[in-house]
Amino acid sequence: INTVNFSDNQISAVHKIHLLLRNIEPKKLLDATMARMPALAKPSSLDIDKATQHYNYDDAQTAFLKYLLNFAIVPEQQEALSGELFDLFYGNTVGEPIAYMNEKQLDDLMGRNEIGSHGHFHKPMGLQSSAELAADLELSNNWFLQNNYAPTAISYPYGSFEAVPLRDFSMVEKRFKIGFTMERAANAMPFQNALLLARFDCNDLPGGKSPIVTSAELKEMRIKISTWFV
Repeated sequence: INTVNFSDNQISAVHKIHLLLRNIEPKKLLDATMARMPALAKPSSLDIDKATQHYNYDDAQTAFLKYLLNFAIVPEQQEALSGELFDLFYGNTVGEPIAYMNEKQLDDLMGRNEIGSHGHFHKPMGLQSSAELAADLELSNNWFLQNNYAPTAISYPYGSFEAVPLRDFSMVEKRFKIGFTMERAANAMPFQNALLLARFDCNDLPGGKSPIVTSAELKEMRIKISTWFV
């Protein structure tokens, strides 16, 4: 979880974007986005190529939209742009559009040690300064401590190679045992680094749009990973 959603009762920019992408017709949202796009962040053909590679299970227009809103602008611009788009399409007409987990649900997950950190603000950690990263991790850690919980796992916001804080990796190492990136692959056993784990997109798995592993292979992976954790 991003802890700012609970400590400050705040809707993250990334979650506003999720809701817009889910409910607004792509061309309508793309037109509104381009009209408000910061001049220095106008997309290029290279951006389009990156978008379709990163969001390979989306159609080209949706992939392009996701890339524009999530990667083509810096976090401060993303915050402002997502807020403008959110107000444009929703205003105050739908009440509270995002339902985060409630206190009982959080307590239940923490009681079973099944909740991890996603940072405080959902900003790409690899692009933050050392001071910004330290503050982000500390704010998240403090929220968990106030709830008598210490997560062992982190999922890096955005999860791409650039989003992993390799320069300041010691800050991650002293807080977590497991870290999830967005590299789409199986993890070789034994793990080279349990803080840099790859994972599958749901569409890579049996029942998804384009499975790259079989049910039998997946079962074998689970057994190996379960044995490693024990």
